[in-house]
Amino acid sequence: MIDSPTIKLLVEHEPNLHNDQKKCCEVSVPLPKSKVFALEQLSITSATDNQSDKPREIDALCQVVAYWPDHSFKWVKLIYQYISQTQLYLNIGTSNAATTSTLPNKLIEKAEVIDNYSLKGGSEALTLSLENNQLTMLDDKGDAILSLNADDLKLTDSQGQRVKTDFKHASVVQHSNLKNNASSAVTLKIDGHFSDTLVYFQLMVEWLIPFELMKFTLQIHNTNRAIHQGGKWDLGDAGSFNFKSLDIELNTVKKTVTEHNILTDVQNNQTYNADNIACEQFSSGGVNWQSPVHVNHNNQVEINKNGFVLNDGQSGLRCQPVVTLKNNLTITLDQFWQNFPKSLTVKDNIVSLGLFPETHYLHELQGGEKKSHTFWISLNSANNDLTTRHQTIRGNIDWEWISQCDLYPFIEKETVTANSLQSIIDLGINSTASFIEKRENLDEYGWRHFGELYADHETADYQGEDIFVSHYNNQYDPIYGFLRQYLTTGNTKWFELADDLATHVKDIDIYHTKLDKNEYNGGLFWHTDHYLQAFTSSHRSYSKHQASDVYQDHAGGGGPGGQHCYTTGLYLHYCMTGQQSSKDAVLTLANWITHVYEGSGTCLELLLAFKNRHVAGYKNHFTGQYPLDRGIANYVNALLDSFELTQNDNYLTKVQNIFANAMHPDEDLADRDLQNVEITWFYTVLLQALCRYLQVKQSRKEFDKHFYYCRDCLLNFADWMLIHEYPYLQKPDILEYPNDTWTAQDLRKAHVLAGAYYFSPDKKIEYLNKAQFFQQYVTDKLTKADTKTYTRILVLLMQNQGAMECFQKRPSPIAFAPRKNWPAAKYQQTSLFGGLLKVFTKRLIKLSPRAEFDWLKKRLA
Repeated sequence: MIDSPTIKLLVEHEPNLHNDQKKCCEVSVPLPKSKVFALEQLSITSATDNQSDKPREIDALCQVVAYWPDHSFKWVKLIYQYISQTQLYLNIGTSNAATTSTLPNKLIEKAEVIDNYSLKGGSEALTLSLENNQLTMLDDKGDAILSLNADDLKLTDSQGQRVKTDFKHASVVQHSNLKNNASSAVTLKIDGHFSDTLVYFQLMVEWLIPFELMKFTLQIHNTNRAIHQGGKWDLGDAGSFNFKSLDIELNTVKKTVTEHNILTDVQNNQTYNADNIACEQFSSGGVNWQSPVHVNHNNQVEINKNGFVLNDGQSGLRCQPVVTLKNNLTITLDQFWQNFPKSLTVKDNIVSLGLFPETHYLHELQGGEKKSHTFWISLNSANNDLTTRHQTIRGNIDWEWISQCDLYPFIEKETVTANSLQSIIDLGINSTASFIEKRENLDEYGWRHFGELYADHETADYQGEDIFVSHYNNQYDPIYGFLRQYLTTGNTKWFELADDLATHVKDIDIYHTKLDKNEYNGGLFWHTDHYLQAFTSSHRSYSKHQASDVYQDHAGGGGPGGQHCYTTGLYLHYCMTGQQSSKDAVLTLANWITHVYEGSGTCLELLLAFKNRHVAGYKNHFTGQYPLDRGIANYVNALLDSFELTQNDNYLTKVQNIFANAMHPDEDLADRDLQNVEITWFYTVLLQALCRYLQVKQSRKEFDKHFYYCRDCLLNFADWMLIHEYPYLQKPDILEYPNDTWTAQDLRKAHVLAGAYYFSPDKKIEYLNKAQFFQQYVTDKLTKADTKTYTRILVLLMQNQGAMECFQKRPSPIAFAPRKNWPAAKYQQTSLFGGLLKVFTKRLIKLSPRAEFDWLKKRLA
């Protein structure tokens, strides 16, 4: 039971900082169900040196990120300032009638749409006028400290011509201060358009009023589709937008407080004084700065200058500039060198941020691609000088608290020993083969690549001496794995990896367009094709330069597909950061994968479905049966993640329909050909998703027919596994590529069998024994394996770790009912042609010639 009234907000030690420097810190705190219903229950206090003194309450901005079904808070995001060596606590008061009466009427917070806006905070005021395309920060005398209008977003096209910019829409959300609601924070979103193009932008301004700090995020978006001739997705596609530069100019106040502008290079601990400042980063500054990862559409690397250059001729490898202006404003761009090319200049009170600075080559934003850039402005450098922004200053919570919050899915901690999965996983941050070292090996830097993981496992049989370029594109959800590690270990290195990757995936790896086929729009691009280099496909799988017929069933072309859809990490990222873009990404992917399996409802599409009715991995639209594979597992997880984000029961209903039409509790599994491993191995992935569904139903105390139907399906498969399952590599001859990826996949069997043990009515010990066998086998074999640090193996371990401990440690809330006999499923009773007549009739009734034409047009394009 949870009885602690306070939670320690722990912060890792920050080297090279003065103890009296104020630092802005973020932390997201999970809360148990029915514990907190109102912000009045929460406060943050600072411990004092004198035990007799009363703890001091501090300013803490709070965003309620997620709710439990009873409307109690599930996750809250906190932002606060602190001084080193000061221990802070989150205090939780008891709920009462007064606090519970403030329950929200809806779980999805909607921003207020605005045309004009003004907010005063302290001595400053923020104003927005859409009519005048103007955003301004004013001082207490009404003079502009800082101004930005639409024309200050300076985009030049491929011919060097300026593109007109307009602010179109805006919305605002106000956040709470636990100490004083009158001095809180505001998030302002401005949507705009670059005229005569298909490129849009969103400028998000977050004003943290108590800390005199502003965070700006500009995201640009090419809404066009790619043409992807022949299923190839190379740079140089006709759907790309090519441009020379994109800069933001900030007009600042002319008054002078100090003699010079000051540039502090945080990366190298150097300081420069000058009236005018120019700093430009041309490349990563790494050893492999001209890696083929940076090829252009001609498959050539155009980067010809390493590192950065300052205006006085000084140069170096990597720069992270923080500029303090004469007027006391401080400005910095996040991840300056990591997201090269970048520039920052100051001249005559105008600060120019080169998000895509002009170079000797054009920038290419592919169809459906986004890019987000973040910069910070401190309105008072004495209060927040921003030099600490470039270190991860993030609080974390004791595992003792987290473990009591019943987080899903499967957040559980493994005991670390010399021979444990955790000791292998830790090599991902504590070895010469860590994820950061791999990033350096490939030079996975630059605005399109930073945050991505190197798919080094694809290099296993490569004989060349040059760099083999392969991108991982979030296969098996490393975002989720990294965040699980952060929650269970408290090590912020894991959070950094997750945050960098999530930013990359949201912008680059998801196909952000509505103009292509429905089964592509909003989808997640596959990783680089197996055993091949990316060449000019960048992060989009298939290139015209790649060889064909490389491996069994090699497609050699295509687009986003349901077998590659991972949302749980993005769901958890939203919970832990409050970033709306992560929530939007989950819902976008759920909508896309629904189209993949359910279709768009046209009659022409149904004819194609009839032709493909025997193709593995497709839903049979005429019997209603879903395939038993990882694509459907991804579909289920996307729906469950969307349900957790919105508490919309429609998502749960869809999951129940999928399981009811994918398997049956009494079916003869000999008919499934499960021993044909290459074809059917991913049935365990679907059973893992089924286990998660059972957990969700249990958390809602819904032990209904849907729960027990799925529970009995799980036990039916588990009984088969007890007899027939074995470690994959014990029969290497039936595998096309017998390697230790198969060993890591064996961990899924431990997950499924442990779930069967937990949900069985009699806690059948045989399930647990075999689950423990598989987990120990995987641990022992990979501990000795030379390939254990390959990206895919580490990610599989992170994704599947913890389920065994979860099912062993958590008590069952009820005595589960015994198994029963179930009537035949609908898909088992429906004939092909009877189903065809029924489905086709339904679609004819809703026939739309326009929809039919649109479907055909996009398919023939």
